[in-house]
Amino acid sequence: MDGSVELTADNATALVVFGMDDKGKPHASRFSDADAQLAEKAAGLMGMHLFRPETDEHRALAANLPRGRVFGSGKAFVPFVKAATFSALAGAAGVSATQAAQPRKRPPTGPLGQPEAMPSGTPAATFADIGVGSLVLALDGAGKAWFKAIVLKMTDGRATLRWPDYPEEPKFSRRISQLGLLPPERKSA
Repeated sequence: MDGSVELTADNATALVVFGMDDKGKPHASRFSDADAQLAEKAAGLMGMHLFRPETDEHRALAANLPRGRVFGSGKAFVPFVKAATFSALAGAAGVSATQAAQPRKRPPTGPLGQPEAMPSGTPAATFADIGVGSLVLALDGAGKAWFKAIVLKMTDGRATLRWPDYPEEPKFSRRISQLGLLPPERKSA
């Protein structure tokens, strides 16, 4: 055997949750598509980082992680992993080792109308217009509030995004169907 992992529907990974505990020990686990939404919410509660494997290399890395579990309390079981595995995940997720060791900050859950810094990007007029550089709306990790996001990459019906008002936050991924359009600006008469 060459050490590669054959990816099947049973072990396919939709989401990886990783982070350090309060004692500085690395944790990471993989979640299937069926558990991904709950795992994303749990990661937000636990201050852990998220990573959606998009390349064969990323999927192979994720397939070697232990499976995580989500509990009714909203928390998740994310087992210990080796430091080298944790570093590889952080690199694949585009997070520096320093950022990966810190609890993930979530965007605030205030209303859309609160004052915000002016983001760069061009608002998409229709869903067909969404592409790299588009300014759209995306749900926060807890699924409770919509915030402005900029599309960085488009791959197979998914968008890689970044919160323009929270540049310290890591990139994240959403399906195009999970995005919203900004309301058109009103012109004064």
